[in-house]
Amino acid sequence: MNGISPWAAAAASELAEAEHALYEHSAGACHFKIYQTIDSVWIAVELPNGGNMAFRPVFAVGDSPEINRISTNDAGVDIWLSSDIGTFEARIKIESGDFPVLRYTTSIKPEKDLYFPFWPRDILVTTRHGKPENTEGQIHASQWGTRSGFIYMSLTRPKSTPILYLQNLTALNDYCQQTETSLGDSVGGNWPELGFALPAANKIPLRAGKKVILNDAFVAFGNNVPETEPELIHGYLDLLASIYLRLPLPETNYQQWPNILESGLKDLVGSPGCWTQVAGHRYFNAYVCDYNTPPEIMVQLAVALPLLDYAEWSKQELEVIKTIKAGLPAFFDKKLGTITRWLPAA
Repeated sequence: MNGISPWAAAAASELAEAEHALYEHSAGACHFKIYQTIDSVWIAVELPNGGNMAFRPVFAVGDSPEINRISTNDAGVDIWLSSDIGTFEARIKIESGDFPVLRYTTSIKPEKDLYFPFWPRDILVTTRHGKPENTEGQIHASQWGTRSGFIYMSLTRPKSTPILYLQNLTALNDYCQQTETSLGDSVGGNWPELGFALPAANKIPLRAGKKVILNDAFVAFGNNVPETEPELIHGYLDLLASIYLRLPLPETNYQQWPNILESGLKDLVGSPGCWTQVAGHRYFNAYVCDYNTPPEIMVQLAVALPLLDYAEWSKQELEVIKTIKAGLPAFFDKKLGTITRWLPAA
């Protein structure tokens, strides 16, 4: 049995005593209830086969946040709260489909400059009676270093369907830039406390008055309990696909590639640092202003190939291609009967 932190113990006790849900919704075989506790907002999820998980979109650090407004819609609920540390906005969305998907996005507008020396993780696995220490589960895969912030897991007591949690780390860029922190290993934890924790900001605070996203989590719930390793893998791919299709898309940014190509060609041909001269022929340097390394055949050909493509596409006759071709025969070594890497004359 794993131990639990004081934060998890207090949260489990508060959840067990919570009675009046702010919002309820069912999707697939999962039932969702949203509760406000002393310092948090929780999304309690009843899983198939009796499992229970709770996800915390709002944590007000010992304060008692006041709900200013709740707006419900077909897809979920939006909650605005005020506290001593600032105002929170939590957007909670629950979607049905092949697999139920929960998304919660939380932002804060700090009332004052804030340090974040510690932040608890946003997932707590519990029993129906709020006892996380009586649950067991397995983490199949999770974030490593600065790679994608995810956890693929399943309950083993009670045995339940697999769950994929993905934190949209891109949404947290403003937090990291302001506090100069890294999101490496920010998603993980030990059973039954899992999920995302804000990286500790001890030296540079989050500035007052600027709205910043603190959490943007996607959670997909499986339909069947996997019995074999291939079933577990297929389940992961299915859940990942259901989340991937819901990730926010970057705006389309059009590049003027013809202009960029023309500018690049001008710099390539006209910059003295790109060229060296040996035995009456001009050759490309391996690196700009690298006159210590002899000309290399692969450098000449690596530049020639895209230039040939560009000439064919643009219907232009490029003098630089003639220059490259004129210097290639000098790489042939008559004694060896083949071309050499380095220019023999150099």
